[in-house]
Amino acid sequence: MNKDAYVPINCGFYDQLEVFALRKMKVDLTYFSKDKEGRINGAVIENFKTQTNGEFLLGTHQNETVKIRLDRLISVNGINIQDIYGDACKRLPKK
Repeated sequence: MNKDAYVPINCGFYDQLEVFALRKMKVDLTYFSKDKEGRINGAVIENFKTQTNGEFLLGTHQNETVKIRLDRLISVNGINIQDIYGDACKRLPKK
């Protein structure tokens, strides 16, 4: 199996992301980026896009475009996805 293959996220988590988007709320995002952890404070989720390599969150932060693959999210507004939704979201493989 391709270690970068997309793993669909939990539907309850996706619903929560949609609420943030509908309300145009500023959110803090923590996510996996390559082999490190990334963080964006105060992003606004605007939409979601499905592509051949996964589903993506699209938004803005300080007038810059934000695009994060959904299965790379670790937490949103301090809510740790693993704690709330279990193993629904993929973690980077250990080396």
